[in-house]
Amino acid sequence: MLDTNAINSIGYSELILESTIAAAKNERITLYVTHIQVDEINNIPDTNAEIRSRLQNFIRDYCTRVPTIGFVIGVSYLGAACLSDGKDVESIRQGNIKMIYDALIAATAKIGTDYLVTDDDTLRKRVIKEFPNLKLLTNDEFHKLIDD
Repeated sequence: MLDTNAINSIGYSELILESTIAAAKNERITLYVTHIQVDEINNIPDTNAEIRSRLQNFIRDYCTRVPTIGFVIGVSYLGAACLSDGKDVESIRQGNIKMIYDALIAATAKIGTDYLVTDDDTLRKRVIKEFPNLKLLTNDEFHKLIDD
């Protein structure tokens, strides 16, 4: 599962983008995103329209979109989220509404992926504590993994 900052790190480097696409095409990796990452990329301002378009194309062509594990009114979309008991989402959110997007991504990664790729230190600390079985990769670790 790629956090939005991981997608950005891929898109801002032509070399990393090419390596990631090659790994996905060769089925060495499967890249997962939710509507949250798509929404965040779609919200990149027009002043960065070129990078926004590059990332949108990358997501559309090389990432598998999965529903979030958890449904939050005002955030989630019908058909793009699954109901849950909310415990996993809340364990990451910890009452901080600003963490809701990250909490949905992490809860989704916990259920159906091998790794969560993120450089978000707050998210990483919470995942280590709350989801010790979910493997984390920094963006650099992910880039090295796909280059091997």
